Amino acid sequence: MESDVVRKPQHILIFDESEVDLQATDELLTSSFPEAMVTAVGDLAEYRQEISGKDYDLVVLNHDLSQENPRKLINELRLKDFEPAVLVVSRSTSPQAVAEAYASGCHKCIVQNEAWREEMAPAIRHLLRIRRL
Repeated sequence: MESDVVRKPQHILIFDESEVDLQATDELLTSSFPEAMVTAVGDLAEYRQEISGKDYDLVVLNHDLSQENPRKLINELRLKDFEPAVLVVSRSTSPQAVAEAYASGCHKCIVQNEAWREEMAPAIRHLLRIRRL
């Protein structure tokens, strides 16, 4: 049965200070979620401007490259009225680093190994589906 509710397009923000990873993630999400509005930023000031001025359904953070404390970035998102889903991409395989990301309020953490891009689309699809409920 079709729903009479009109779904608004999902808004996704990517923050990664690595230009190569930022571009690759942007291309992946734009092709995997053509109906979504994807914004990609590589600068901390730009990131803060984006989250202060717009509501996002999902924020993708590459926390290893940020010079800011990753827990602080996640906590800032938790305080927003729109409270987006948070996906962290981490180069660290340390169980402690992953546990800290989850303890800070991250909804999904993906370790940046050889298959990390293959994990992105299903993880994002799941997080966006949960946000709709």
